[in-house]
Amino acid sequence: FSYRIQYSLNRYQLAIIILIYYFMSFDFDIFLHSFNYIKFNTFFNILTLSAEPLSLRRAAELTLEHNQQIAAEQHAVASAEQIAKSKVGLFLPKIELNSTFLHTQHATNISLDPLKPLLQIVDIPQLSNIDLSYNLLDRNLCLLGGYAIQPIFTGGKIIAANRVARLTLAATESTATATRLATLTTLVERYFATVLSHAAVAVRQKVVAALEQHRDDVKTLIDNGLATTTDILYTEYRLAAATSELRREQLLLRTTERALATTIGIDSLTTATTPLFVVHHLERIEQLTETALKNNPELEYARNLRALANVGVAAS
Repeated sequence: FSYRIQYSLNRYQLAIIILIYYFMSFDFDIFLHSFNYIKFNTFFNILTLSAEPLSLRRAAELTLEHNQQIAAEQHAVASAEQIAKSKVGLFLPKIELNSTFLHTQHATNISLDPLKPLLQIVDIPQLSNIDLSYNLLDRNLCLLGGYAIQPIFTGGKIIAANRVARLTLAATESTATATRLATLTTLVERYFATVLSHAAVAVRQKVVAALEQHRDDVKTLIDNGLATTTDILYTEYRLAAATSELRREQLLLRTTERALATTIGIDSLTTATTPLFVVHHLERIEQLTETALKNNPELEYARNLRALANVGVAAS
Protein backbone atom coordinates (compact mmCIF):
# COMPACT_ATOMS: atom_id res chain seq x y z
CA PHE A 1 0.00 0.00 0.00
CA SER A 2 2.83 2.35 0.81
CA TYR A 3 4.57 1.52 -2.41
CA ARG A 4 1.45 2.14 -4.46
CA ILE A 5 1.00 5.59 -2.87
CA GLN A 6 4.55 6.55 -3.65
CA TYR A 7 4.18 5.31 -7.15
CA SER A 8 0.91 7.18 -7.77
CA LEU A 9 2.26 10.54 -6.66
CA ASN A 10 3.33 12.74 -9.56
CA ARG A 11 5.35 15.91 -9.35
CA TYR A 12 2.29 18.21 -9.18
CA GLN A 13 0.78 16.31 -6.25
CA LEU A 14 4.15 16.33 -4.50
CA ALA A 15 4.35 20.11 -4.93
CA ILE A 16 0.87 20.49 -3.41
CA ILE A 17 1.86 18.42 -0.38
CA ILE A 18 4.97 20.54 0.13
CA LEU A 19 2.93 23.75 -0.03
CA ILE A 20 0.40 22.40 2.47
CA TYR A 21 3.17 21.46 4.86
CA TYR A 22 4.75 24.90 4.39
CA PHE A 23 1.55 26.79 5.19
CA MET A 24 0.81 24.56 8.20
CA SER A 25 4.15 25.59 9.69
CA PHE A 26 3.81 29.26 8.68
CA ASP A 27 3.22 31.94 11.30
CA PHE A 28 0.08 33.66 10.02
CA ASP A 29 0.09 36.24 12.79
CA ILE A 30 3.42 37.62 11.61
CA PHE A 31 2.23 37.51 8.00
CA LEU A 32 -0.99 39.39 8.70
CA HIS A 33 0.86 41.92 10.83
CA SER A 34 3.34 42.51 8.00
CA PHE A 35 0.53 42.75 5.44
CA ASN A 36 -1.35 45.32 7.49
CA TYR A 37 1.90 47.25 7.97
CA ILE A 38 2.44 47.28 4.20
CA LYS A 39 -1.14 48.40 3.59
CA PHE A 40 -0.80 51.15 6.19
CA ASN A 41 2.51 52.37 4.79
CA THR A 42 1.18 52.34 1.24
CA PHE A 43 -1.93 54.28 2.23
CA PHE A 44 0.18 56.70 4.26
CA ASN A 45 2.49 57.30 1.29
CA ILE A 46 -0.48 57.98 -0.99
CA LEU A 47 -1.81 60.52 1.50
CA THR A 48 1.64 62.08 1.76
CA LEU A 49 1.90 62.39 -2.02
CA SER A 50 -1.60 63.84 -2.35
CA ALA A 51 -0.87 66.39 0.40
CA GLU A 52 2.54 67.34 -0.98
CA PRO A 53 3.15 71.08 -0.53
CA LEU A 54 3.06 73.18 -3.67
CA SER A 55 5.45 76.11 -3.75
CA LEU A 56 5.10 79.00 -6.16
CA ARG A 57 8.20 77.92 -8.10
CA ARG A 58 6.86 74.37 -8.47
CA ALA A 59 3.47 75.73 -9.53
CA ALA A 60 5.18 77.81 -12.24
CA GLU A 61 7.07 74.74 -13.49
CA LEU A 62 3.85 72.70 -13.66
CA THR A 63 2.09 75.54 -15.46
CA LEU A 64 4.78 75.76 -18.14
CA GLU A 65 4.49 72.01 -18.55
CA HIS A 66 0.72 71.39 -18.48
CA ASN A 67 -1.08 74.64 -19.38
CA GLN A 68 -3.07 74.20 -22.60
CA GLN A 69 -2.74 77.79 -23.84
CA ILE A 70 1.04 77.71 -23.50
CA ALA A 71 1.14 74.34 -25.27
CA ALA A 72 -0.98 75.73 -28.13
CA GLU A 73 1.37 78.69 -28.55
CA GLN A 74 4.36 76.36 -28.58
CA HIS A 75 2.76 74.35 -31.39
CA ALA A 76 2.10 77.59 -33.29
CA VAL A 77 5.77 78.57 -32.96
CA ALA A 78 6.87 75.14 -34.19
CA SER A 79 4.53 75.45 -37.19
CA ALA A 80 5.89 78.92 -38.02
CA GLU A 81 9.44 77.57 -37.80
CA GLN A 82 8.64 74.84 -40.32
CA ILE A 83 7.01 77.35 -42.68
CA ALA A 84 10.07 79.60 -42.47
CA LYS A 85 12.32 76.63 -43.31
CA SER A 86 10.12 75.67 -46.24
CA LYS A 87 10.44 79.13 -47.80
CA VAL A 88 14.17 78.51 -48.31
CA GLY A 89 13.12 75.96 -50.93
CA LEU A 90 12.03 78.79 -53.21
CA PHE A 91 15.71 79.29 -54.08
CA LEU A 92 16.05 75.64 -55.18
CA PRO A 93 14.88 74.05 -58.46
CA LYS A 94 11.48 72.42 -58.61
CA ILE A 95 11.57 68.84 -59.87
CA GLU A 96 8.42 66.97 -60.84
CA LEU A 97 8.11 63.37 -62.06
CA ASN A 98 5.05 61.77 -63.61
CA SER A 99 4.11 58.43 -65.10
CA THR A 100 1.31 57.07 -67.27
CA PHE A 101 0.22 53.47 -67.70
CA LEU A 102 -2.20 52.43 -70.47
CA HIS A 103 -3.73 49.00 -71.00
CA THR A 104 -5.77 48.33 -74.16
CA GLN A 105 -7.81 45.38 -75.32
CA HIS A 106 -5.90 45.04 -78.62
CA ALA A 107 -2.51 46.16 -79.79
CA THR A 108 -2.33 49.12 -82.20
CA ASN A 109 -1.04 48.03 -85.62
CA ILE A 110 -0.64 49.73 -89.01
CA SER A 111 -0.52 47.96 -92.39
CA LEU A 112 1.04 49.33 -95.62
CA ASP A 113 0.08 46.35 -97.78
CA PRO A 114 -2.03 48.54 -100.15
CA LEU A 115 1.27 50.11 -101.22
CA LYS A 116 2.71 46.82 -102.56
CA PRO A 117 1.52 47.48 -106.16
CA LEU A 118 3.69 50.56 -106.18
CA LEU A 119 6.68 48.47 -105.15
CA GLN A 120 6.18 46.18 -108.17
CA ILE A 121 7.15 49.05 -110.42
CA VAL A 122 10.63 48.92 -109.01
CA ASP A 123 10.85 45.27 -110.09
CA ILE A 124 12.80 44.06 -107.07
CA PRO A 125 11.74 40.55 -106.03
CA GLN A 126 12.75 41.03 -102.39
CA LEU A 127 10.36 43.96 -102.00
CA SER A 128 7.38 41.99 -103.20
CA ASN A 129 7.67 39.57 -100.25
CA ILE A 130 8.28 42.17 -97.55
CA ASP A 131 5.77 42.47 -94.67
CA LEU A 132 4.40 46.01 -94.47
CA SER A 133 2.49 45.52 -91.18
CA TYR A 134 3.92 47.31 -88.16
CA ASN A 135 3.06 47.19 -84.46
CA LEU A 136 2.86 50.75 -83.17
CA LEU A 137 1.68 50.17 -79.58
CA ASP A 138 1.44 47.09 -77.40
CA ARG A 139 -1.49 46.37 -75.15
CA ASN A 140 0.49 47.66 -72.13
CA LEU A 141 1.99 51.11 -72.47
CA CYS A 142 4.04 52.82 -69.75
CA LEU A 143 5.34 56.35 -70.08
CA LEU A 144 7.71 58.07 -67.66
CA GLY A 145 8.35 61.79 -67.70
CA GLY A 146 9.52 64.67 -65.62
CA TYR A 147 10.81 68.18 -65.66
CA ALA A 148 12.84 70.57 -63.56
CA ILE A 149 12.22 74.29 -63.14
CA GLN A 150 14.98 76.54 -61.88
CA PRO A 151 13.63 79.89 -60.69
CA ILE A 152 15.46 82.88 -62.07
CA PHE A 153 16.47 84.99 -59.10
CA THR A 154 15.41 88.59 -59.54
CA GLY A 155 15.68 89.69 -55.91
CA GLY A 156 11.97 90.31 -55.39
CA LYS A 157 9.31 87.80 -54.45
CA ILE A 158 11.63 85.09 -53.14
CA ILE A 159 13.39 87.40 -50.67
CA ALA A 160 10.04 88.96 -49.70
CA ALA A 161 8.50 85.53 -49.04
CA ASN A 162 11.44 84.50 -46.83
CA ARG A 163 11.37 87.78 -44.95
CA VAL A 164 7.62 87.48 -44.39
CA ALA A 165 8.14 83.95 -43.03
CA ARG A 166 10.85 85.16 -40.63
CA LEU A 167 8.75 88.09 -39.44
CA THR A 168 5.74 85.83 -38.98
CA LEU A 169 7.88 83.51 -36.90
CA ALA A 170 9.08 86.44 -34.77
CA ALA A 171 5.49 87.65 -34.30
CA THR A 172 4.37 84.16 -33.30
CA GLU A 173 7.21 83.91 -30.78
CA SER A 174 6.22 87.31 -29.34
CA THR A 175 2.63 86.12 -29.00
CA ALA A 176 3.80 82.94 -27.28
CA THR A 177 5.95 84.95 -24.87
CA ALA A 178 3.05 87.31 -24.10
CA THR A 179 0.75 84.35 -23.46
CA ARG A 180 3.31 82.71 -21.20
CA LEU A 181 3.84 85.89 -19.16
CA ALA A 182 0.10 86.55 -18.90
CA THR A 183 -0.50 82.98 -17.75
CA LEU A 184 2.24 83.24 -15.13
CA THR A 185 0.78 86.56 -13.95
CA THR A 186 -2.62 84.91 -13.57
CA LEU A 187 -0.93 82.02 -11.77
CA VAL A 188 0.67 84.34 -9.21
CA GLU A 189 -2.63 86.16 -8.61
CA ARG A 190 -4.60 82.94 -8.13
CA TYR A 191 -1.85 81.32 -6.08
CA PHE A 192 -1.74 84.08 -3.49
CA ALA A 193 -5.53 84.38 -3.61
CA THR A 194 -5.57 80.74 -2.52
CA VAL A 195 -3.04 81.48 0.23
CA LEU A 196 -5.22 84.37 1.47
CA SER A 197 -8.32 82.17 1.34
CA HIS A 198 -6.60 79.53 3.47
CA ALA A 199 -5.66 82.20 6.02
CA ALA A 200 -9.20 83.64 5.98
CA VAL A 201 -10.73 80.18 6.53
CA ALA A 202 -8.34 79.57 9.45
CA VAL A 203 -9.33 82.89 11.05
CA ARG A 204 -13.07 82.22 10.54
CA GLN A 205 -12.68 78.78 12.11
CA LYS A 206 -11.05 80.32 15.17
CA VAL A 207 -13.88 82.89 15.42
CA VAL A 208 -16.53 80.16 15.22
CA ALA A 209 -14.69 78.09 17.84
CA ALA A 210 -14.43 81.11 20.16
CA LEU A 211 -18.14 81.93 19.77
CA GLU A 212 -19.10 78.29 20.42
CA GLN A 213 -17.06 78.41 23.63
CA HIS A 214 -18.69 81.73 24.51
CA ARG A 215 -22.14 80.22 23.92
CA ASP A 216 -21.34 77.36 26.27
CA ASP A 217 -20.14 79.86 28.88
CA VAL A 218 -23.34 81.90 28.52
CA LYS A 219 -25.42 78.74 29.00
CA THR A 220 -23.48 78.01 32.17
CA LEU A 221 -24.11 81.55 33.40
CA ILE A 222 -27.83 81.21 32.63
CA ASP A 223 -27.97 77.98 34.62
CA ASN A 224 -26.39 79.83 37.54
CA GLY A 225 -28.70 82.83 37.16
CA LEU A 226 -25.93 85.20 36.08
CA ALA A 227 -27.14 85.80 32.49
CA THR A 228 -30.42 86.31 30.68
CA THR A 229 -32.06 84.80 27.62
CA THR A 230 -31.16 87.92 25.68
CA ASP A 231 -27.48 87.15 26.13
CA ILE A 232 -27.81 83.64 24.73
CA LEU A 233 -29.91 84.87 21.80
CA TYR A 234 -27.31 87.50 20.94
CA THR A 235 -24.56 84.88 21.17
CA GLU A 236 -26.50 82.51 18.90
CA TYR A 237 -26.99 85.35 16.43
CA ARG A 238 -23.28 86.16 16.36
CA LEU A 239 -22.42 82.45 16.04
CA ALA A 240 -24.81 82.02 13.11
CA ALA A 241 -23.28 85.07 11.39
CA ALA A 242 -19.76 83.74 11.99
CA THR A 243 -20.73 80.30 10.66
CA SER A 244 -22.18 81.92 7.53
CA GLU A 245 -18.94 83.87 7.00
CA LEU A 246 -16.95 80.65 7.45
CA ARG A 247 -18.99 78.84 4.81
CA ARG A 248 -18.59 81.77 2.44
CA GLU A 249 -14.81 81.72 2.90
CA GLN A 250 -14.73 77.95 2.41
CA LEU A 251 -16.68 78.32 -0.84
CA LEU A 252 -14.31 81.07 -1.95
CA LEU A 253 -11.37 78.81 -1.09
CA ARG A 254 -12.72 75.98 -3.22
CA THR A 255 -13.29 78.41 -6.07
CA THR A 256 -9.78 79.83 -5.92
CA GLU A 257 -8.26 76.35 -5.67
CA ARG A 258 -10.22 75.21 -8.72
CA ALA A 259 -9.15 78.32 -10.65
CA LEU A 260 -5.52 77.75 -9.64
CA ALA A 261 -5.67 74.09 -10.70
CA THR A 262 -7.17 75.12 -14.05
CA THR A 263 -4.39 77.65 -14.61
CA ILE A 264 -1.72 75.06 -13.80
CA GLY A 265 -3.44 72.45 -15.96
CA ILE A 266 -3.82 69.69 -13.35
CA ASP A 267 -6.86 67.86 -12.00
CA SER A 268 -6.32 68.26 -8.27
CA LEU A 269 -4.50 70.81 -6.16
CA THR A 270 -2.27 70.39 -3.14
CA THR A 271 -1.51 72.83 -0.35
CA ALA A 272 0.00 76.17 -1.35
CA THR A 273 2.97 76.86 0.90
CA THR A 274 4.73 80.00 -0.36
CA PRO A 275 3.71 82.83 2.01
CA LEU A 276 2.84 86.35 0.99
CA PHE A 277 5.73 88.76 0.87
CA VAL A 278 6.20 92.47 0.49
CA VAL A 279 8.66 93.96 -2.00
CA HIS A 280 10.45 96.72 -0.12
CA HIS A 281 12.63 97.90 -3.00
CA LEU A 282 11.42 98.84 -6.47
CA GLU A 283 13.41 100.17 -9.37
CA ARG A 284 12.88 103.69 -10.60
CA ILE A 285 9.88 104.17 -12.85
CA GLU A 286 12.11 105.43 -15.65
CA GLN A 287 14.13 102.21 -15.64
CA LEU A 288 10.99 100.07 -15.54
CA THR A 289 9.52 102.03 -18.44
CA GLU A 290 12.69 101.67 -20.49
CA THR A 291 12.80 97.92 -19.86
CA ALA A 292 9.14 97.53 -20.78
CA LEU A 293 9.55 99.46 -24.03
CA LYS A 294 12.53 97.30 -24.93
CA ASN A 295 11.40 93.82 -23.89
CA ASN A 296 7.60 93.86 -23.78
CA PRO A 297 6.40 91.03 -26.08
CA GLU A 298 3.22 92.84 -27.10
CA LEU A 299 5.23 95.84 -28.29
CA GLU A 300 7.59 93.45 -30.09
CA TYR A 301 4.56 91.87 -31.76
CA ALA A 302 3.37 95.29 -32.90
CA ARG A 303 6.83 96.05 -34.35
CA ASN A 304 6.78 92.77 -36.26
CA LEU A 305 3.34 93.57 -37.68
CA ARG A 306 4.60 96.95 -38.85
CA ALA A 307 7.59 95.28 -40.53
CA LEU A 308 5.25 92.80 -42.22
CA ALA A 309 3.14 95.66 -43.55
CA ASN A 310 6.24 97.38 -44.91
CA VAL A 311 7.34 94.21 -46.67
CA GLY A 312 3.89 93.80 -48.19
CA VAL A 313 3.89 97.37 -49.48
CA ALA A 314 7.40 96.97 -50.94
CA ALA A 315 6.53 93.68 -52.63
CA SER A 316 3.40 95.12 -54.23
